Amino acid sequence: MTTPDTPDALWPGDTGSLSLRSRRALVQLLKGPLITATKHSAIWAAVLSDESALRARLAEVFLDLVLDENAGIAFTRMVRPGIEAPEELDIPQVLRTEPLTHVDTLILLHLRSR
Repeated sequence: MTTPDTPDALWPGDTGSLSLRSRRALVQLLKGPLITATKHSAIWAAVLSDESALRARLAEVFLDLVLDENAGIAFTRMVRPGIEAPEELDIPQVLRTEPLTHVDTLILLHLRSR
């Protein structure tokens, strides 16, 4: 049996530097749609404790971490040209998007108003 190459490695050849908890948080953020403090308490704790490293990893794939500690939610969104990045930057589509149905839109508007 071989051993990991570095103290932070989780398996032989692992070059990552995130802890197991933070890697799981990164995967959940990429899978989406969101992380909640109540439903994903262990992952939520990892997002809070390793926020800067997760932001850095997400930025490398043109994603931004949206974190609202008061509401207890975290999710990713695409970096927006002209707002967060220069407009001439060709940003590839990373996240899948689905248009909302009429009912989904009404529910979302209702929840926002609350």
